[in-house]
Amino acid sequence: MQAELERVATRLQLFILKRNRRTRIQRLSGVHINTMARFLAGEDIRLHTLIKIEKACLQLQSEDEL
Repeated sequence: MQAELERVATRLQLFILKRNRRTRIQRLSGVHINTMARFLAGEDIRLHTLIKIEKACLQLQSEDEL
């Protein structure tokens, strides 16, 4: 389970950094800017925070497809 969470976190980090959407994802997810910085630096964050970030990424991805 931990390995799967790490894979998800890595995928989200790459999505955010590749598209340079750090601020947009941070605002959509409602997490603090420092939390986003810690997440992108590879530090541990809480599961519910990871879920918020993933939902924001999915929302942004669906907007891009329109």
